[in-house]
Amino acid sequence: SSRSKEPAPRASSSAASAAAAASSGAGDERDSSPSSPADSSAHSEGGTFDLRPRPLSTAHETCENDEEGEFGSSWSPCSSWSEVGWDPGMSHTELVDGVHSLMLRLLTDAIGREYASGDRWEVLKVQLREFVDRVSTLYRPDPKFHNWGHACHVVQAAEFLARGAVAREEEERERQEDLAERDVDDRRQDEEDQQQEPRRVRIPPTSDPWLPFVAAFCALIHDARHLGVTNKHLETQHHLLSQMYDRGSCQERRSLHVGLGVFAEEFPELSGEVLSCCPSFVRLVRSAVLATDISSPDVQRWCREKFDRALRSASEAQAAAAAGGSGAGGDADAGAGLGLGEQPSHRAAEEERARTEATLEHILLLADVGHGSQGYEQFLRWNRAFYRECAENHAAGRGDGKDPRDGWYQGQIGFLEHYIGPLAERCEHLMPRNGPGSIELRGGVDEILRRWRAEGKEWTDRMIEELAPCQSDEAASQLSN
Repeated sequence: SSRSKEPAPRASSSAASAAAAASSGAGDERDSSPSSPADSSAHSEGGTFDLRPRPLSTAHETCENDEEGEFGSSWSPCSSWSEVGWDPGMSHTELVDGVHSLMLRLLTDAIGREYASGDRWEVLKVQLREFVDRVSTLYRPDPKFHNWGHACHVVQAAEFLARGAVAREEEERERQEDLAERDVDDRRQDEEDQQQEPRRVRIPPTSDPWLPFVAAFCALIHDARHLGVTNKHLETQHHLLSQMYDRGSCQERRSLHVGLGVFAEEFPELSGEVLSCCPSFVRLVRSAVLATDISSPDVQRWCREKFDRALRSASEAQAAAAAGGSGAGGDADAGAGLGLGEQPSHRAAEEERARTEATLEHILLLADVGHGSQGYEQFLRWNRAFYRECAENHAAGRGDGKDPRDGWYQGQIGFLEHYIGPLAERCEHLMPRNGPGSIELRGGVDEILRRWRAEGKEWTDRMIEELAPCQSDEAASQLSN
């Protein structure tokens, strides 16, 4: 570590308040000393995948904000959703370097490149690198799915989706300028075309430059300290975590508490800068991380309802604009809460806040299961990892009593059809009409479903046979203990 050996300064009052807010009602858990970073094979299973994906978005380029390359390799932004991912041959340190380079680019964009210089900026760069490294130690080496490698994949996916959501601002501005130059008949025809294609209704874009950084931050910490078992199992066993975080989503609440606590207490300059520039940071992080409890029907229903309200509001605004004969005015007013127009009313500000939360929550939700729409090989890679985690839990008596071998093939069809597919379709409302992610999201799910129906049963049988020794070893280890 390049951090000074001198005692670290105390966290700023705003950062300390953020940590307190994050853990409000969550108990007084104190984070234990970090475990040593496990080697890469413990996280990514090394070369045990029978279908290793091609190297994805791992170009070792020099980040333009890291000209000396002192932080190692850099990840270039992915140009399409199917490119999101990392090469399973990458080491733990390479993953830390890659995530840091991605988040440094987002932090630079959020703060403003004109301010990304000087001694204070150098401190922020170093603290960001050390923060990413520190968070990597919060992920346990044992879980085969909920581990550091999964977090890295979710960071990449969240960054891609957030970048697409922000890119909509420029697309929308161009559309408004184009509409303003048209005559009345052309405007009416444009509105009619949109009404005939419901999926073209988009939630008003966000111009907030902090959205991509916040999304990546949430993805980075969202499974920190995850035990690799379900919340339901912890509740059934009356585990300490389920009692400390007794309002549900106990592991998500713990990840939020630990991640924001480390950020505020150990990296005061970085957290203080972020909180001063983005006052809504803690609220946005809290709502997005808690949304990733996909096993909770109540949490998921609330997320869908919030998203649907935002979409309905956008549709009504477009209809009102069309009725008024001015497509530009309605959308411009919808974006006012982010500085695109006059100071918004209290109601408009509340609608903007709910819209931003709904956008961020859905970005995290899809990023968390992004492998279900990013190509068949990527799906198989993470499907295998999740099956192994479930199988080892079952063998060790840590599951819900159901053997994952029973119905695994059919279960994936249900998950793709009823969860990932509708989620991807909702997220298309956030993406540009003619840019990254505009058509890939739902189409990617459909393509995986097509191949899984044709090839998945045979692949599942082969995987179960190959991983049977792992289950036996886990069961034997449990008996010996």
